[in-house]
Amino acid sequence: MYETVDRMCLRVGELLWEAKTLDPGNFNAWVDERLPFGNDKARRLIAIFVAYRELPAEKLAQLPRPWQAMYALAPYAQGRLVQALDSGEIGPDTTVKQAKASARHWSSNKRKVDPLAARYTAADNRAGSLMEFRPEDLNPYVLEALKSWLGRTADSA
Repeated sequence: MYETVDRMCLRVGELLWEAKTLDPGNFNAWVDERLPFGNDKARRLIAIFVAYRELPAEKLAQLPRPWQAMYALAPYAQGRLVQALDSGEIGPDTTVKQAKASARHWSSNKRKVDPLAARYTAADNRAGSLMEFRPEDLNPYVLEALKSWLGRTADSA
């Protein structure tokens, strides 16, 4: 049963990743209109698929099951995820609650070490979310304001 659920979780994540790759501008609307779950779950399934696709087989065996706690570990960079696996902080029996606590702890420590880097990460995330849409999807006034903002230099900001 678990193996079937795991395979389906990864397969759905793969299909969503392919759909997003083919048409990123319409992906969010497509999920909202056509799927039985929302964009948040779609993002988690894609994150799980990508993590499982990119990690070596020996590390995959150490991860929590895809349907279980893996989505809570999405904030980890791949290098940090490998460290957590090697140290035993995360393993196949990691619960959702433990994974969230670990990710939250890592995320808060990262901000304490370099608050400027965390700011840029948040800005990058917001810009990435915006880039999922086509420019013509934006209100023309917003589009012009963004163009103006992009034309500014650090000195004029």
